[in-house]
Amino acid sequence: RSALLCARCARPCGLLIDDIALATGTSRERIRREHRALRAQGVEGACWCDVSPRCVDAYCSLACREAHRPAHALLCPGGCSSGDPLYELDSLAERHPSDALFIAAALVATAVAEGRPASWLETWADDSFVRSSGGSRWADG
Repeated sequence: RSALLCARCARPCGLLIDDIALATGTSRERIRREHRALRAQGVEGACWCDVSPRCVDAYCSLACREAHRPAHALLCPGGCSSGDPLYELDSLAERHPSDALFIAAALVATAVAEGRPASWLETWADDSFVRSSGGSRWADG
């Protein structure tokens, strides 16, 4: 997670200096604290999770944060507890940074929050694999 992207839509949501800071080892916690100070001075920056002060998920807008709230609550340290399966998956992604783990946690949380059946994830994964391999589900049989 070397760029400050919206936890819901993956759009850039910070300042260019934030991405430079992340790339050089500055923690997301420190960037969140600095954003709070900047907002007090009237400078716009990322919109951060408001469920837990420990959470470092950022959003491009209040609308994205609100739309993501049900799924985010399944991953956020302020919305669930240690031992909850989705929280543990997200924690694993934090300890061993991997875009694939973050995406998996976000997809499962979204599916659960929206009440989607397990088949939705299987279809999404199959379609994503086919597209990423350059093929077409229908043309390749």
